[in-house]
Amino acid sequence: MEVEIKLQPGLAGPRAVIYCGEITPEVEAAAARLAGATRRLAGRREGRVYLLDPEEVTLVTAEGQQVYALCQGERYLLKARLYELEAQLTGSRFARISHSEIANFDWVESLDMSTAGTIHLRFKRGGGAFVSRRYVARIKERLGL
Repeated sequence: MEVEIKLQPGLAGPRAVIYCGEITPEVEAAAARLAGATRRLAGRREGRVYLLDPEEVTLVTAEGQQVYALCQGERYLLKARLYELEAQLTGSRFARISHSEIANFDWVESLDMSTAGTIHLRFKRGGGAFVSRRYVARIKERLGL
C-alpha cells in the first residue's frame, strides 16, 4: 500500500482519505485503524478491569442486561451496549450474527451449514455460535457463499 502524508498548516485535525480501485480487507483494516476502531475494550472479571485487544475477542454476547466479551477462553463483563460495540467493532473482522451476538470471523475455524436455514460457527479456540436465520443472508454475502 502506498502512503503519502501532506502537511496543511491551519487544519483543525488530522484527516485521512483512502483512494482505491476496490475495497479489500487490507483497505478495510487500514480504514478501521485510522478511524480508531481498534481501541481497547474495558472488561471486568473477578473485581479487576482488563484492557482487551479487540483482535483477541472471539465473541461478544448479550445476556439479559449484561454484555460479555469472550477472549482467550475467559469471559469479561463490558459496560458498553451491544449496539455501541457493533458500531465500534463491525468491519473487516467482526459481524453481527444474531440479535444478541457479534462474532470475530478471524477466529472462526469452520462453518457447519447442515442445519436448514442456519449456520453454526466453530471457533479456533473451541466453542461455537449459531447465526440466526435473520443474519444468514448477510453472512453468506460477506463470506462470498
